[in-house]
Amino acid sequence: MQLWIKTKKLNIYGTAKIADLPAPELYVAYNGPAPLNEIQSIYKMDYPDIKIEVVVKIIDINYEKLTDKTPANALVGYAFFYKEYEAKIKQGLTQKEAFDSARETCIAQDYLKGFIEREEFIMLYKDILDYDTQLKEEGKIEGKIEGITEGIALAADKFMEFIAKGLTPEEAKKKLLEG
Repeated sequence: MQLWIKTKKLNIYGTAKIADLPAPELYVAYNGPAPLNEIQSIYKMDYPDIKIEVVVKIIDINYEKLTDKTPANALVGYAFFYKEYEAKIKQGLTQKEAFDSARETCIAQDYLKGFIEREEFIMLYKDILDYDTQLKEEGKIEGKIEGITEGIALAADKFMEFIAKGLTPEEAKKKLLEG
């Protein structure tokens, strides 16, 4: 949108209405392992004075599913990079090794030319890897909490079972601790 406004030399800060302002199109580039079930999502927001409906088009950029694999296309380049990265992870490389290897392969085959060599790409992807690692750690913590919660619930049920059988609370506790 900024490029369009700049090309047309428009003043977006003035009071004059901008004619023929193109409607923005929103896309999600999907590269997950599960089959893509929908090609668009519609989000509706209702406010007292305005109603907004946003259509987001979802495109599958899994490298194997792309028909046009021209290296000059940025989405194709990203899909290729991600395919290479995932393959290296499956081979047992660390995230950093997989990143560096996929990056080198992209450079050798002219994918993401001019972008993948830049420091911004390296920093961006390292941020993504750090975030992914953080999510996995949070998942482990959530799993532990869930396991502890389930353990407590099972112990409480067993404790109440012992009480129902006529044991005293001290006897029930002792029996629980014995296993």
